[in-house]
Amino acid sequence: MKSQLKKFLAVMLCILSVSFVQAHIFTKMCCKFVTMFAQGAEFKLEKVAPTADQAPFFEKVSMYAEQLSNKLQIKKPVLHLYTCKQTDVPAKTNMEYNLMATYDTDSDGKIQGVIYIGSSLVDRWRDGWLTDQEMEAFVAHEMCHLLYWHPLKCGLMNILIDGPGLFKRITIPFIGPKPLMKNAYARRKEKEADLKAITLIESPKSLATGLLKMQCLGHYNPQTKAGFDLLYDSALFAAKNHQSGFYEHLVELLSDHPLTENRVEYIEKNQ
Repeated sequence: MKSQLKKFLAVMLCILSVSFVQAHIFTKMCCKFVTMFAQGAEFKLEKVAPTADQAPFFEKVSMYAEQLSNKLQIKKPVLHLYTCKQTDVPAKTNMEYNLMATYDTDSDGKIQGVIYIGSSLVDRWRDGWLTDQEMEAFVAHEMCHLLYWHPLKCGLMNILIDGPGLFKRITIPFIGPKPLMKNAYARRKEKEADLKAITLIESPKSLATGLLKMQCLGHYNPQTKAGFDLLYDSALFAAKNHQSGFYEHLVELLSDHPLTENRVEYIEKNQ
C-alpha cells in the first residue's frame, strides 16, 4: 500500500513539474497569444496615435497609470489607444468603449503589462460624458488585472479547458459545460479586480457610475448627450432598484463579466 502511494505521489510530482516548466516556457514565449486567446480572438485591434484633441486626455491616463503603479509597486504598463479594425462580434462600438489589460514582451524579452484604451471611450470622456474620476477607476481596474496576472491566468485556463491547436494533446480533459466553467472563472477575476481597484482611488463610487456609463455606451452607442443622459438615468434607477431573479442569474451565467447591476451593488457595499 505504501509503495503504491509513493508511486502515485511520484507520478503526481512529475506531472506538476512538467506542468510548471510548460507553463513557464509558455508564459515567456507565448504570453501575447494566451491573452488574446483568453478574449476569444474575435476582434482585431489597430493601435492608433492620439489625435490633437485626444492627446491631453491620453496624458491624463498616463498620469493615472504612473500613480497607480507606485501604489501597487508594479511597473507602469505600456498604454495604447486602439480602434477595432475588424471584428466578428456584433457591435464594433462595444469594443471601442472599453479598456483591456494584456501582456507583451519588452526589448529584453521580459513580460510587460499593456493596457489598451478604446478611442471612442476617450472621445466621450473628452466630450464630458465621463468624469476624470471614472476614467481613473477604469485604469485602476485594469491595473489590478495586471497585478494579479488575470489575463494570463484566464488564458491558461482556457487552454486547459479547450486546448487550442497543438496544445489539445497535452491539456487536461474537462467534463462538463466548458463555456460556463470559463465564464465563472473570469467573473471571479473581474470581481477581484473591482474590489481591489476601489481601495486605490479616492472616489470608489466612480467605478460603479463609470461601469453603468460604459454599459450605456457599449450597448446603445447614443449619438447625443441628451440621449446618453436619459439612458444613464434609466440605468442608474435600475441599478438602485435591482433584484436578481432567474433571468438575471441566467444572463450572468452565460457572461464572462458579472452583471453591471451586481457590480454596482458589491462596489457600494465594499467602498
